[in-house]
Amino acid sequence: MPTAARSLDTHRSPAQNVLWVAEAALGRLRKTAPSGGLVDDGDGFVFLIDDPDELQRAVSELTAGAAFGVAQVHGTTGYNLMQAVAHARREGRQKLRGGPDRTPRMAAIATPAVFVPAYISGEDARRLFLDDETLTTLVYADDRHRPLAALGRERLFRMFSGQYGHAVFANRPVLETADPNPRLIDSDATIVEAAVTVANRDSESLFDDVLVVDAAGRVVGIVRVRDLLRALTSLGLDRIQALNPLTGMPGTTRTEQALSEIIDTGETLVVSRVDVVDFKAFNERAGFSVGDRTIQILGHAVAGVGRGRGARFVGHIGGDDFIVAWNDEDEALVGAIEIAAELSAGMAPLGPLPEGVMSPELAVSTLTAEPGQIRDVATLANRLAALKDEVRRHGGAVHAMARLETLETPAWRPLDAAYVAVAGRVASLLGR
Repeated sequence: MPTAARSLDTHRSPAQNVLWVAEAALGRLRKTAPSGGLVDDGDGFVFLIDDPDELQRAVSELTAGAAFGVAQVHGTTGYNLMQAVAHARREGRQKLRGGPDRTPRMAAIATPAVFVPAYISGEDARRLFLDDETLTTLVYADDRHRPLAALGRERLFRMFSGQYGHAVFANRPVLETADPNPRLIDSDATIVEAAVTVANRDSESLFDDVLVVDAAGRVVGIVRVRDLLRALTSLGLDRIQALNPLTGMPGTTRTEQALSEIIDTGETLVVSRVDVVDFKAFNERAGFSVGDRTIQILGHAVAGVGRGRGARFVGHIGGDDFIVAWNDEDEALVGAIEIAAELSAGMAPLGPLPEGVMSPELAVSTLTAEPGQIRDVATLANRLAALKDEVRRHGGAVHAMARLETLETPAWRPLDAAYVAVAGRVASLLGR
């Protein structure tokens, strides 16, 4: 990939195009180096491309949410060029702003997956790896690109290096030796959320590639752990420190900033405080490691449901306490049920809890305030705390929905396991 910038005063074709690519997404271009010069832009790079076919080849590697923008240069002056660069940069940066605290999503750093048929032999798979030293994983998928298994470079080469390895595996399909349960991460998960997930893998698979999938479960690319770490490093220490270390979600400071920004819009506020019913007792009886995993599972549920419903903000203010700023009350009502269902589903892989310990359930406090009723974050926090006190007095897995004038008499909605098991299936169809 070129590293020297082409001068902006170079004579240009009227059909020249600008391609802006976020630094986090550059890994996708490892097989296509645009001919235009590369201009460092701080958090991205600008390619000047004359050939429309070359532009199309580059863009085809940047699909599925990668942060890039394209603009055509209209005219031959430096000003015309700068306008096109600004337009492409705006388009690309919009995609970087989708995650909490403006952190890039996994789709932005994923590289194209290499799919192979179920019948591929060990020797053919080995040849693919030898022909492309950047290739680290082969993906088996169905006809809709939903993953079936993944075969890593190191796993295959270990098989061949063993005694009689070549004789055994060279001419037979190697699907049976692939990992049938590769790590999957949502394409719209942020790189920080993904890093937390990867860090909690068992040591044997810690450095395996992860498959990035869209909402329909289709593979849109892969991410190598080293690329994930490189993208994290580019965020900067100050931004990493602003995130909760257990979940990778925006912490207290960023949450307060975001809520202040929402208040300043002068629009209706619908904010939920989400936590686990009597988490302290659950944490002590289930064990602190299970408690930490429960908080991570809940954080994943809150972030996933929030993204899916287009929530205005999600944050983790500490312990088992999470904040969600919704767009309206209906979204808050259905979202709370979905979060409860996701928490229940996420706990299943942890296995049975100690005898006598019940699976965690949610308590949600949702406050709605009309424009102008709340003027600062301190007041909002105070009213949410008062509503949470009502939830504690009520007890159990419930969702309290109130306005400022009904803080002491909120509308109660159940969130117990039996209710969520039924309502969760209905909630997933509502508000989409």
